[in-house]
Amino acid sequence: MSVSSMSWVFNNSPYSGEMLVIHLVLSEGDNDYDRCLYLDEEWTAARSHCSVETLRVAIAQMIADGLLLPIYERRPILPLPMYKLIIPEDDPSPYSERERRRSR
Repeated sequence: MSVSSMSWVFNNSPYSGEMLVIHLVLSEGDNDYDRCLYLDEEWTAARSHCSVETLRVAIAQMIADGLLLPIYERRPILPLPMYKLIIPEDDPSPYSERERRRSR
């Protein structure tokens, strides 16, 4: 849990309503070191009080807006996908530029 991420999202997120709630729940799941999180869609949707489909649409929008970066897709050995929450004021983390290039 990253209090700094949650605080940034609460104060600076460009979203409102359902998207803001999803953004807050995602920020709750990241860590302070590199802002990465494993995403369990069912748990996150339930925690956000939305459907999995709504969550998927929100994630796609956050990726398009540059506020969420996919790191790893779901794989047999890694059952949950990994994302990096982008906080614009952050210094570059170990994943920043390398992962940004790989996700394109």
